[in-house]
Amino acid sequence: MDRILKAKNKVNDTSTINKHLNNFKYASRGRRGLNPPILNTDNDWWAIGQHNGLMTPLLDWTKSPFVATFFSFHSSDKSSIGKRSVFGISKTTFEIISNKIKMNYKTSSRPPIVEFIEPLSDENSRLVNQGGLFTRSPAGVDIETWMKNNFQKDYSS
Repeated sequence: MDRILKAKNKVNDTSTINKHLNNFKYASRGRRGLNPPILNTDNDWWAIGQHNGLMTPLLDWTKSPFVATFFSFHSSDKSSIGKRSVFGISKTTFEIISNKIKMNYKTSSRPPIVEFIEPLSDENSRLVNQGGLFTRSPAGVDIETWMKNNFQKDYSS
């Protein structure tokens, strides 16, 4: 989602992002089965949207190095033959830093943190089977840049 918003100079345009999500919520009515679970947070909605091809601010991860390796080789892009990567991050370290940022954050808007999202909804069996989860970074900031900007800061106050 960020790449498209960057191209339109709307990376931090929360009204565009919120409208996009609300449009998906309305479009989902009556299409999630007879008795769909209630989705309580926007992140739950983003996760369902990701599963259904919606452009979202989420990045897919897995807890399994075997699943990650499978998907690194499972590509229709012929230019990537021979070029594979599997990345890992420390969820605990990211959460510690994000919690320190939240403690010092004074406004009501979403703090500039990396969130880990593990949906409880069982609507996406592939997500469950693959040990999947998501991260959500601040708008317009990729996870590598966020890490470089925040891992060396002193958050004590």
